[in-house]
Amino acid sequence: MFMNQMPPSETFTADPLKVVIFVSQMEGGGAQAAAVKLTTGLRGLGFDAETWFGYQKRDTYRDVPFVKCLLPARPSGPFAAFRFGLALRQALQQRAPDILITFTHYANVIGQFTAALLRVPVRIASQRARVSSVPRGALLADAILGSLGAYSSNVMVSETVRQGFRFHPRAYRRRTTVIANGVTCMGTAQKVTTEPLRLKLGLPDDAFLVGSVGRLASIKNPSSLVRMVALTRSSNVHLVLVGDGPDREFLERSASSLGIASRVHFVGDIPHREVGAILRELDAFALASYSEGMSNSVLEALAAGLPVMASDIPAQREVLVAGGRYYGLLVQPEDIQGWADTTDRLVERPHERTHFAAIALERAADFTVDRMVEQFAALILSHSR
Repeated sequence: MFMNQMPPSETFTADPLKVVIFVSQMEGGGAQAAAVKLTTGLRGLGFDAETWFGYQKRDTYRDVPFVKCLLPARPSGPFAAFRFGLALRQALQQRAPDILITFTHYANVIGQFTAALLRVPVRIASQRARVSSVPRGALLADAILGSLGAYSSNVMVSETVRQGFRFHPRAYRRRTTVIANGVTCMGTAQKVTTEPLRLKLGLPDDAFLVGSVGRLASIKNPSSLVRMVALTRSSNVHLVLVGDGPDREFLERSASSLGIASRVHFVGDIPHREVGAILRELDAFALASYSEGMSNSVLEALAAGLPVMASDIPAQREVLVAGGRYYGLLVQPEDIQGWADTTDRLVERPHERTHFAAIALERAADFTVDRMVEQFAALILSHSR
């Protein structure tokens, strides 16, 4: 089994441990953001860490230090996985890391299999999505590798994600642990004196901005939010969609057919460092996903001190409900009238906006970058002694 290929702990030296965090593709997703934050945090603790993306889908992190892409574009054809693995193998042989951490299911399978063959000492997989969202082939390969010891540890991004693996073999489950995403607190999202986003969109200062950050794809369900705008009592409600994806044209047509094209604004993909500036100009945040492992954008909205509306699914409940207290407003994903009513509630009741903005910061304190980095560092060191 793979576990028999682990070299003894005395192979580690006093030199800084070399860490590679590998993600299948560069884009503006939550896994990618977490990987880059983890790299920065580990470097701050003295690790020699880098983030590697298998290929560049978007240029979100192109100019970020200690980040690189192995391939310029997604490999295609019958030998795509082989080319992907070969590029990773060559890069790993050149860098010879002490630790490989992989984010996302394809990175786990290809990355950890390759690392095990190369006898990388510590191999940490990270599950970022619910089992139901993972392609069957990748799920089966992951179950086999995780059960045979290809993973030194298997990090679940949330308890919700871990529960999805409860029927996996015991040999797989005993290596699992939960480390949540981390975000940096941005403070209460008070409107700034000059409002470039509103100016850019040609909106009045009192426009009520509801923002959403994520891929414009069916699993994120941005369609419910677009249709919600048409049902709000206030015509002053505007939706700002940050991100891009295959559903953009459909959403633009929907907004036009509903007569609300002037109230739905598509910002597109932007560098992650600019997302915080947009969050600070919003009045509320909404995410209507059908499925999440743990939403980085919801955590960032909490850290910005925004009232958060989210779909009533297990991963969102795990974040927004704790100790019997609600830190956000939950709505069924396809309840369009429910989204509209909840938005109107925030528009019409400023005291509730203030309440949810304040407790958002309280909850964000449980999901800091420092905590995420420290937990990963402790896990690394537990395998490196």
